[in-house]
Amino acid sequence: MTVGAYGVLASPLFRVQEVVVVGADGPTAQRIAARLARQRGANLLAVEAADVQAATAGEPRVARAWLVRRLPSTLEVAVLARDPVAEVAVADRFWEVDRLGVVLGPAARPGAHPTLTGVVQTGEGLAVARPGPPRLVQAAALVSELGPVLGERLAGLHVDEAGERWVYLTDGSVIRWGVARIGPDEAARDARRVEVLAALVAELGSARPFEADLRDPLRATWRPR
Repeated sequence: MTVGAYGVLASPLFRVQEVVVVGADGPTAQRIAARLARQRGANLLAVEAADVQAATAGEPRVARAWLVRRLPSTLEVAVLARDPVAEVAVADRFWEVDRLGVVLGPAARPGAHPTLTGVVQTGEGLAVARPGPPRLVQAAALVSELGPVLGERLAGLHVDEAGERWVYLTDGSVIRWGVARIGPDEAARDARRVEVLAALVAELGSARPFEADLRDPLRATWRPR
């Protein structure tokens, strides 16, 4: 180590005085900041990315995190958060999931997001910070696509015993979506269904409850409810 480098690392000017978490809030941010509190007084330039990774490891609402050095004395953690898109009820509790079906933890405000039902079958369970069962993962992905089209009108999604997906709106509208299958063809059909639904919603507006059958997006049908 050169004399100049040693002088920089030993300089009190670069001692960490503040730890800031950006991109996360509440208990998640508090826990991350608490784990990094031991870095206060350390030289900011000596803090490593591994320290940030260790502080955010196991946080279900953190997808990725980066170390940002704000000279001269602020250690910043930039977080890419996992945002909830839906809730699933298991064992009398509501659990939030993100668009990939990763379980984020208990819902702070049950009912704040669309509800998924029929997505956890007998013998299956949920683990925080891990993707749920296949039905849940598929349903969460679909809800994330429907959100921009339906907004707060989207009440929930149910998967019946046959694997048929049903979309429910807050005004009582019901949309028969079709059975989820694995593969690029099914992904393309789902994308087409979303396009058809967007056109239908734009045509009908928000004042008319309806029933729609989008199992075959090229032959979609609808009627007033």
